[in-house]
Amino acid sequence: PTYQSGLKLTYLLDADTTLQLHLNNGWRMISEQDTAKAFGFQLAHNPTPHVTFLVNSFVGKELGMRRRVLQEFAGRLRLSDKVQVAGIYHFGFENKEDLKTIFIWQGFAAFARYEFTPKLSATARVDGQFDRNQVLAKTGTPNGFTVMSYTLGSNYHLSSYMDWRLEYRERHSKDDLFPSKSFDRKYDHAVMTALALWF
Repeated sequence: PTYQSGLKLTYLLDADTTLQLHLNNGWRMISEQDTAKAFGFQLAHNPTPHVTFLVNSFVGKELGMRRRVLQEFAGRLRLSDKVQVAGIYHFGFENKEDLKTIFIWQGFAAFARYEFTPKLSATARVDGQFDRNQVLAKTGTPNGFTVMSYTLGSNYHLSSYMDWRLEYRERHSKDDLFPSKSFDRKYDHAVMTALALWF
């Protein structure tokens, strides 16, 4: 889930390994909805200062008695002072209404970042989401939410409390998912910019 609310317990197993235990209201649930709770954990390991491995897990009941499980694996590698790469793979499943049939989805993402100067960097990302049974995204189309995305971006550090980001994103799907002026289409693209402030 992209957000969650609940309790988190962090325990340092050793100098390089951290374990987190989670007790949450549910999948993207901020307020209390029912008596069922979700459980999860995160295991983070840093074998060297330049390498990080993460394992995330989520188990909970959603929409009554449906059980939802997510498993995610991630890694990050700093190749040099200027180059970083990272990757994520996740899969999940959920029971159908009959509690016998299982719907499965999966996805991945790969990232790269290059730092030209301490203030200017460029990023690239490719990711795919394969949710044919529409567990997480309802589309009403034959192939469900089956989408590949490609992103190029630049980040400029304006000051100690301000960053500016410029990004181009393109998405492609098997079905006509993306609305245009007169009809839906299989691709979508956008140019976005953002100014981030912190105090």
